[in-house]
Amino acid sequence: MYTLIGLLFLVGFYLCYRTSKTVKTPSAAPLLQRRMAANPQGFRWAAALVFFAGWTLLVITMGWGAGSFAMLAYAMCAGSLVVLLAPFGFVRRRQLLILAAVSLLLEFLIRS
Repeated sequence: MYTLIGLLFLVGFYLCYRTSKTVKTPSAAPLLQRRMAANPQGFRWAAALVFFAGWTLLVITMGWGAGSFAMLAYAMCAGSLVVLLAPFGFVRRRQLLILAAVSLLLEFLIRS
């Protein structure tokens, strides 16, 4: 559950980051990045929905107070990771999926 929540916040911040006016999108960028640059308002709404979904899962898991506080911690962590690593292109989609799969596996092994 916490892996999914972390991924939701990372995706939300990445959507917000890519729709920013200061981020330059090269013409050879992947199709999704070009669409984000062409329609930033729609992707900002999608990012807001992803943030809301992550916050809702945290509230269901932890309760109102702890879930809302954890949402701030998740948001700060995801935001700093995206802002630090996305401009350099250190994290690729495959690496992120492998990391998420290992994290999800560890989460299931610890819970059982």
